[in-house]
Amino acid sequence: MANTNSPARLALRLVYEDEHLVQIEAHLAAGAWAGASTAYTTLDQLLSTAVELEAFARRLSGEVSLVAGADNGTGMIALRFNSVVPSRSLGCAVTLVTAIVSIFREHITLRHI
Repeated sequence: MANTNSPARLALRLVYEDEHLVQIEAHLAAGAWAGASTAYTTLDQLLSTAVELEAFARRLSGEVSLVAGADNGTGMIALRFNSVVPSRSLGCAVTLVTAIVSIFREHITLRHI
């Protein structure tokens, strides 16, 4: 049984890379819930988001988003980082849409601050 008191964990991994696309994989665990998805994006988008996220972490204001893939059956990972002003901390809204391989589909949005 999963520990429902454990902190949320998000891990990203580069699965595949060629001259046109990269495939990333996201694993999210929050309490008793866990999910994963893969999605395609460009290396340029991934690197520019990393630069924006680094600047965001220094200033702790505004918002930075990464949306890889699409909600069209191929898989999507959407991460939206925002600042929580009173506490000067970070929040991250995560949307995982798994690739459709059957009639069942998982679409989960979780916000953890």
